[in-house]
Amino acid sequence: ITDLDLFYVQYPKIKSIVVTGSNGKSTTCKIIENVLKKNNIKVKLGGNIGKPVLDLLVKKNSTIIIEASSFQLEYSKFIKPDYAMILNITNDHLDWHITMKNYIRSKFKIFSNQQKNNFAFLNNMKFINYYKKNNFKGKLIFVSNKDYNFVRKKIKNTYLKSKINHVNMSFAYQLAKELNISDRSFIRAVNFFKGLEH
Repeated sequence: ITDLDLFYVQYPKIKSIVVTGSNGKSTTCKIIENVLKKNNIKVKLGGNIGKPVLDLLVKKNSTIIIEASSFQLEYSKFIKPDYAMILNITNDHLDWHITMKNYIRSKFKIFSNQQKNNFAFLNNMKFINYYKKNNFKGKLIFVSNKDYNFVRKKIKNTYLKSKINHVNMSFAYQLAKELNISDRSFIRAVNFFKGLEH
C-alpha cells in the first residue's frame, strides 16, 4: 500500500480533494488552495507537491488537497477523495507502466472507492465513457470549457489567462461551483495567484 492509503486509514472522515493527470497537477492544486484560502476554508496541501501527506498537521475541520501520481495510485487500495479529478492523460511514464492501458487504469483508481456522495471530475468524453463502463459510483461532473470561458474574460491575472492554464482553471472553477463559491469570489481569489517556479 502507499502513503496515501495510510493517510486515509488514519483519517477516514477527512474532507479531501485529490488531483491527478499527466500535466498541470501542481498548478491546479495551488490554484485550488489559493481559491479555498481566499474564501476562508482551512486547507492543507500535500502529496506529490509540498509535504508528504503523512507529514501534514491535520485538524478535523481541514480540507486536504492532495496531488497524486500514477505511481502512488497504482498501488492504492484505500484512497477515497470527496472530490477527485483527472486533468488529462498523455503518453507519459510508459517506461514504468509499459502500456497506456496500465497507465490509464492506475489514474482511474482515484475513483475506485468513491460513493454516491463523492464527486468525480472529467473533461474528456473518452474518459467519461471509460468511467461509466467501469461503474464507478461517484457523481460524475463534466468539466466544460464553456463554463469557465464565461468568467475567464473577467480575470485580470495574465498568467492564468494563458492557454496552457485553460484546463487547470476549468477544473478549479468547476470545483469552486460545487463548493458554492461565487464567481465574484473565485475571480477575486485567482487574480492574486502567482505562478509556480519551474
